[in-house]
Amino acid sequence: MKSKKYIFLILSILLSGHIYAFDFITADGLGLGQTVILSHSSASVLLTVPSGGIEDSIVKIEMGINRKFEIKDLDQGYIAAAYRSNLFIFTLGFTQFGYRDFYAERTAKFGVAYLYDSLSVGATYSYMFVDFGGHYDRLTSGALGLGASYHHQKFYGALTMENLNSPRLDDNSEKIEPKFTAYTEIKGVGSYSITARMTIQNRENPQYGIGQKIYISSISALFWGLSSKPTTYGGGIELKYKKSLFTYATSYHPVLGFSHTFSLAYAFNPYR
Repeated sequence: MKSKKYIFLILSILLSGHIYAFDFITADGLGLGQTVILSHSSASVLLTVPSGGIEDSIVKIEMGINRKFEIKDLDQGYIAAAYRSNLFIFTLGFTQFGYRDFYAERTAKFGVAYLYDSLSVGATYSYMFVDFGGHYDRLTSGALGLGASYHHQKFYGALTMENLNSPRLDDNSEKIEPKFTAYTEIKGVGSYSITARMTIQNRENPQYGIGQKIYISSISALFWGLSSKPTTYGGGIELKYKKSLFTYATSYHPVLGFSHTFSLAYAFNPYR
């Protein structure tokens, strides 16, 4: 029974497209078709996309957990933080997928971005540890990323370039190909934003995503999204209480079923 469980887990990881990935979770990514909000970014988004979506002297802390296809053994937890000091934004995050007694991916990521008027440019570095429960040697690798964003009135755009050094987890393993993603956000006339994404990676079909976030009030928002390759449908809700923000996002895969992300974020000014 135990060996069957392990085989099932390995197949699930492979089907989910997660194995050996430097991708970092975002709070509402599942529900927004893996698009992002650039106008006021969460800590997890700032960790991947350099944007001016954070006010000066603000600290953002975020933590959450993702459950793929409603399978406990595929849980992935994360914590992210972002801080803006004048024209610089500093980010730091850590995520773990799986369990160390069988299979686990742990990734630490940090970045820095510089703001110049409506333009933001930044760089990130990710370091991954892959453990096989002590049955095999640990694998490690690091990935370099660059990004830039720009906004004009109600339009926001960003481009990220990940895995630029084509990292390998082992001398004999295949390199992880660079990945290029373009994001856009258009703020509508009213309390909503429309978002889109396109991701290109060598030997992979282009991936697309579209989403919308609707701000119902100053303390709540609803969002939905659609992404391709594979086709998934998503949605979720945000609830704000004072300086805290709770987000629930879900997506549905036609074959593997539902996935869920629960997150809690907190923003504050340490100088007040």
